[in-house]
Amino acid sequence: KRTPGTQQSTGIRSPHVDDIAVEKALYGDRVKLTIRERAVVVAKLTRAGWSANEIGALIGLAARTVQRYRSGEQKHGREAA
Repeated sequence: KRTPGTQQSTGIRSPHVDDIAVEKALYGDRVKLTIRERAVVVAKLTRAGWSANEIGALIGLAARTVQRYRSGEQKHGREAA
């Protein structure tokens, strides 16, 4: 099982992000994440070299949804028009 390094930081910080939930998700725990938290997880794993399929499998998203997060289309719980 792949696990990301925790020393890498995306610089994405928000008062609405539960850092503990993000860390748990990064290590494979199935936790309920907010949209912002999912975006942080996707950004961190993308920077660590994970594929959309790998990220999706880890956090329970379709690879296409991960790609939408990467492209910035996934905003506020819905796709951008």
